[in-house]
Amino acid sequence: MMMLRRLRKEVATILFFALKYFVPFGPFIVSLFTVSAYRTQSPLVLLQSSERIFREAGFVRSAVASGDGHFLYVLIAGRGSVIVYDERRDSFRDIPAPSLSPDALAVDAQGRMYLADTEADQVAILNPFGQRLRTFRVPRPRSLAVLRDGRIVIASPTEGALLHLYDSAGRRFKSFGALKLFDETNPVQNRFLNRGRVLVDAADNIYYVFEFAPRPTVQKFSKEGELLSEFVVEGQAVDLQVQMARRFLAAKDPRQVGGVVTIASATLDPVTGHLWIGVNGSSRSGILYEYSPEGEKLREYAFVFRPTFAVLVGLEEVVVRSPWIYVFTPAEAYRFHKGRGAVGDFRVLEEGDRCPMAQEWSPCSTNCGTPTTEDDKDCKAALQRYVSPTMRVIQNHCTITTTSCYASVTTCDPTDGSQVFHAIELDCNIGEFLSE
Repeated sequence: MMMLRRLRKEVATILFFALKYFVPFGPFIVSLFTVSAYRTQSPLVLLQSSERIFREAGFVRSAVASGDGHFLYVLIAGRGSVIVYDERRDSFRDIPAPSLSPDALAVDAQGRMYLADTEADQVAILNPFGQRLRTFRVPRPRSLAVLRDGRIVIASPTEGALLHLYDSAGRRFKSFGALKLFDETNPVQNRFLNRGRVLVDAADNIYYVFEFAPRPTVQKFSKEGELLSEFVVEGQAVDLQVQMARRFLAAKDPRQVGGVVTIASATLDPVTGHLWIGVNGSSRSGILYEYSPEGEKLREYAFVFRPTFAVLVGLEEVVVRSPWIYVFTPAEAYRFHKGRGAVGDFRVLEEGDRCPMAQEWSPCSTNCGTPTTEDDKDCKAALQRYVSPTMRVIQNHCTITTTSCYASVTTCDPTDGSQVFHAIELDCNIGEFLSE
């Protein structure tokens, strides 16, 4: 097997240089079918930091930087407001949100804020001072981004499309991006697995990053919705999540709606135009991937916290504005300088690896807003089923609403100190499935 892999790499190398330098249109052909051969060779960069960037933190639902990079907008679950931090990372403003539970946030070049509330089926637009400008209805908005002309791209796998384009007045005039077929028997579950995050770069190219798909992919569209390219997200951390996701999907009740988080976060660096994808993983793998606009995997990043030298295994949000990487965990937030890392591996961290003290795994379930227990969703039980009893639970988090539950857990192997992070989300949509 090793000889076969080596032969494939050597053949890919020969084809790459032959196409690039001797065949007309060679570089274009290379970009179509040899990128994947090189994606696995991306170097691993270790970054270290002891710099906590905020005095207050929590479970971050969404975080974005302003266009000039001077401000960081953070949406924390259960807070009902947007916290704006300035360059000194002090709390600059706390802007009340016109919704009790906004799920996603975007900011345009003029500082206007766009909030998506999935449960309320609405999007709200605020001016830079937090005053409401407009609210309009959107079915199940999961993520959103703003084009330079003021149009709003909203991710919502409904009505047969992944993405929907609205004008600033809230009028929808285009939908695009075909749903993938992950589940042939349950259309609601299939829409769940098509959920993703939408991003817009400086040239108004639109990226859609699948978050729950058993085959994690990224699609790139023009500002008018034309599919330009697509690539698969690859790496050790992704493989770890996909393995659990497929086990969960194979064993779950056919009527159940939910899935394992395969892609935890995604962001674009406006300075470089690079796409950054955060993946929950282990203390033996990089968990942030950097991609070029052409879909070539450039580097993997692993994060180490000083002075304990603990390795980050779980992400909630990432914001990249060169040269800084802002990393949000379920409890804290840190800042890393991406130019101050060392290319290497994890052998330097193996000495002294130990498991922290065990924590009690807290319950995590929702009654789905009904009095009967038959409708309840138990995210802890769904996740616990796939965690070995020999592993030590060292961290866990739960977020519940009347329509869903989300649970995450960090486990540690007492035999070698290695840690792993997994997360799962379940929806209260059985009734919707039965009605279709």
